[in-house]
Amino acid sequence: MEYQTMGSLQRVLWNGRGNTYYSNIYGCSKFTAQQVLRFAYEVACGMTHIAELGYLHRDLATRNVLVDEHFTCKISDFGLARDVSLIREYESRSQGFLPLRWMALESIKDSVYTTHSDVWSFGILMWEIVTLGCTPYPGISSMILRQQLENGYRMMRPKHCTHEVYRIMYRCWREPQAFRPSFKELCQQLEDLIFKAQNYVDLVNIDERLFKGLTRCIPGEKY
Repeated sequence: MEYQTMGSLQRVLWNGRGNTYYSNIYGCSKFTAQQVLRFAYEVACGMTHIAELGYLHRDLATRNVLVDEHFTCKISDFGLARDVSLIREYESRSQGFLPLRWMALESIKDSVYTTHSDVWSFGILMWEIVTLGCTPYPGISSMILRQQLENGYRMMRPKHCTHEVYRIMYRCWREPQAFRPSFKELCQQLEDLIFKAQNYVDLVNIDERLFKGLTRCIPGEKY
């Protein structure tokens, strides 16, 4: 596998906080809001290919996306991936650590994984990208996360993110799972936003309190 100079997308996002990359004041912005959307677009395109081959990733998150010197995203870490080309879903019997905050409700409840559950994880990954690598469900203990999701709770729209972008990630968390978009549809929706070249993510006015949100990690949870 080719060497990815910039490391994980999570690390790239963390390094982008403050005025290091995003600075309209000094006119030295390395990334734009369009580039941030392009991160999500490239991951969606990569997952389209993976889904068409009949594979489930099962651990899609910014920590498992690598970035090269051109800031192109490439999906990695297929340790939990499964070939389901001949079946529609996969039931996990693993007792290892689980990425609960990235998992779909049906995966948390019933240990069932489908392409639809990868789409849910993509919605969480989009939220990570928009918030420059914040931990999902800030302020909510993982011990009550399942109950909150079953009651219909979903993460709110970050104030610096437009409704157009938020609607894309929110649709990834819909129930029943058949109502979620496909990765191919996600690619098209994100490409349309990038083409319009509007400021869908206001990185200049991001609320830095997001970076300070702490969450509790319990045994059996993977970050």
